[in-house]
Amino acid sequence: MYFNHCFEQKSVLLTTFILVAAAVVTFLFPEVWYPQENAWHLSAKRAIPGIKGGLSGLTWNPDSGTLFAVTDHPSSVVELDRDGNVLRVVPSVEDHDFEAIEYLGQNIYTLSRERERTLSTYRIDGDTLLLSPPLYTLTLNINHNSDNAGFEGLARGMTGNTLMVAQEKKPLRLYTTDRSTDAMTVSDTLTRQEALPWFLKDISGLHYDRTRQLQYVLSHESAMVLVSDLSGGGKKVMLLRRGFHGLKRDIPQAEGIASDDRDTLWIVSEPNLFYRFSRGVTF
Repeated sequence: MYFNHCFEQKSVLLTTFILVAAAVVTFLFPEVWYPQENAWHLSAKRAIPGIKGGLSGLTWNPDSGTLFAVTDHPSSVVELDRDGNVLRVVPSVEDHDFEAIEYLGQNIYTLSRERERTLSTYRIDGDTLLLSPPLYTLTLNINHNSDNAGFEGLARGMTGNTLMVAQEKKPLRLYTTDRSTDAMTVSDTLTRQEALPWFLKDISGLHYDRTRQLQYVLSHESAMVLVSDLSGGGKKVMLLRRGFHGLKRDIPQAEGIASDDRDTLWIVSEPNLFYRFSRGVTF
């Protein structure tokens, strides 16, 4: 009887320990229990020399077959090849605190300025050496509670006139702007539709795969990418930590994300780190 009693006590203690440990892991790393996005594996990582200011937003230009990134201080647009080599730097005349960039087609780009809550549209062609004044600028008069928690992500939406705009935090928001021939509308219904998980601490970048209808929400504070199927297929998490997707170290401060919507995904991290992930390939 004594031994049976001791065995029962040990079983209870072991069960309690396991439950407490599981609760602690769930509290500290809740994303581990989320469905995992396992399609991407690291195929290249490098530091980009000569970058002044921290790399921030990132976009893919399918017409030129190159990437375009922005830096904040000093403000500039940087063109990169698929391997992260710098092709040119297009400096800005003024310091604009650029945080995101999105290619719209026909050499037209939209850039966000975080503190001003503005979206500015520029023409950057193959001969552009200096960022001239924008074609037009739109100021969204929303959430001016924090100077350093503004627009951190841009992505073209499902239609050609729609642009997704991510507010970093305080609170997290996903806005959509829709430009018609005679009006501009702004809505945050995507925030409710997306139902961002409670453990997502911030949004530092945004990409929308129009081919697969997948939205990629980058979070540097949570060290993850939230991948959402906007057609109703659910959500998955891509962790940017050591041991996942071929990473030997955590990505320290992921600030920009882009994809060719086929087999390659890129992430840039401040101050000058470049990561390339390939679909279904392990290196």
